[in-house]
Amino acid sequence: EMKLDSLEALERTMAAQGVNVQDYKQDLRDHLLTQMVMQREVSGKVFVDSEKVRHYYLTRREELAQPESVRLREILVSTEKSSPAELPAREERVRELLGKIRKGEKFEDLAREYSDAPTGVDGGELGYFEPDKLAPAIREAVGKLNVSGVSDPMRTQQGWLVLQLVEHRAAGVP
Repeated sequence: EMKLDSLEALERTMAAQGVNVQDYKQDLRDHLLTQMVMQREVSGKVFVDSEKVRHYYLTRREELAQPESVRLREILVSTEKSSPAELPAREERVRELLGKIRKGEKFEDLAREYSDAPTGVDGGELGYFEPDKLAPAIREAVGKLNVSGVSDPMRTQQGWLVLQLVEHRAAGVP
């Protein structure tokens, strides 16, 4: 917060920052005038009839239908560059992480710190998927979870994967 004691002090500060005071004043006038015109000419004249909205919704319900979707997070403990001798340690690592999650540590925090997947920086956030478009093993694992639930480790080509079901949206019309 700038504590300026006068209009002159404000103008000096603006000038020192390369802001042309006259241009700023004109921009401010234009902005205020635009807001006033919009308020008077548009906002005051827009009326939405709730019956028309209801009719529109009812006649287009099928268009609004959404498929079932799940929002997932992941933690990946990669085995891609691991030698066969290192594989048991990688499996132990994923099981340690799963233990931490089940003891109450936040999935997304552990993903940020330990996941080898690119999504780790975002807390393992994968986004939304239609379950029937997931790989069968993943679909089966996710299908057993409640919201906030965490899968057992799954062996994939990339390594050991743990998934969290963040949200489940049923199919239907909003």
